[in-house]
Amino acid sequence: MIRDIFNSDHVRTVVTVAEIGSVSKAAKALGMSQPWVSQQLRKIEDELGRTLFRRNAHHMTITPDGEAFLAFARAMLSIGDAARRHFLEPRPDGPLRIGLVEGVARTLLMRVLGIFSRQFPQFAFDIVCAPSHRLFADLDEGRHDIVISPAPPGAMRGHLLHQFPLVWIGAAGEQLPVSDPVPLVLPAAPDTLREIAFGTLGDAGRHWRIAVQSDSLAAIEAAVAAGLGVSLTVRSVLLHEAVILDGTSGLPNLPMRSLTIDHAAGDSGTEALCHLLRSTFAQVIADRLLDMR
Repeated sequence: MIRDIFNSDHVRTVVTVAEIGSVSKAAKALGMSQPWVSQQLRKIEDELGRTLFRRNAHHMTITPDGEAFLAFARAMLSIGDAARRHFLEPRPDGPLRIGLVEGVARTLLMRVLGIFSRQFPQFAFDIVCAPSHRLFADLDEGRHDIVISPAPPGAMRGHLLHQFPLVWIGAAGEQLPVSDPVPLVLPAAPDTLREIAFGTLGDAGRHWRIAVQSDSLAAIEAAVAAGLGVSLTVRSVLLHEAVILDGTSGLPNLPMRSLTIDHAAGDSGTEALCHLLRSTFAQVIADRLLDMR
């Protein structure tokens, strides 16, 4: 819809490209990939039915329609920046307390913090990595302001950020196909990955045994890489030693895993920050998916 193209991400993209005159340099300034920026520009132009930029091999030239859009865009950004400065002063009670799972810290956190801190440099952060069940319990008890984690078993908390495909991982020299009982390397209970592994293998009529369990993603990957068993993780997690197992493993297909963001109840300031972080995560996830194509 037309109103969707006037969100702050699209507006800032157009302004940055217009001021720099290059998609690649604008992408670097925005902290995003060039394909993502190009895709956003095409989406805006398609929705408007207008050409905002004339493109050649080395430069982007703004059109009259682009100049008109730019005037509105700069006004919107100016109002938005003024509102943020007014309402998002440094927290008097300390840093923003964020709880997240280790997989998010490995894959998304660096880009999210980079973008967020450039827009809101006044914030400090207190970041804790823990299993999802512990994060949500600590959020309910007031120990975190915001939690980014897979959805807890049997419930959907907060807002859905994205659904990621799960994959089986094993040692580089894993003997395939994997025979029963399937040796599993899993997070300690309670954990949604355990339930997914047991349910998926059970539905396929497979038998399994627990070879290793740990709350540490690094320890799980080390055990898998050492050949003690197989595990499951989202495809986007950066693996240092373990490898993704393909169809020759004989293991059943895995479902998608939902990543959610939730905030402390009854705090309007934290709710606003949660919305800003959610938008930043959405940018980074879209950028990462483009990079993985």
